[in-house]
Amino acid sequence: MWYAHEGMGWWMLFGGLFWLSFVVLIAWTAFQLLHRDLSDRADSIEQVKARYARGEIDRDEFQRIVQDLTQTAPASRSPAKGDRR
Repeated sequence: MWYAHEGMGWWMLFGGLFWLSFVVLIAWTAFQLLHRDLSDRADSIEQVKARYARGEIDRDEFQRIVQDLTQTAPASRSPAKGDRR
């Protein structure tokens, strides 16, 4: 009466393609976000190198900025002596 013997037919193929497309979209989005973060970080380091080369910042400031940019998890910095926030 309900034609249950025919199974899911073409809907099974379309459902599988939908979920496969969905998983690929999620993976592609994650890759793009991670890749953009890495390229942004590299661009920032290049800008700091250019500022150092032009003499806008000194060596200590250059090293501090590069260290801050290359750290994966930002560490909380203690305030400088005399800094009252």
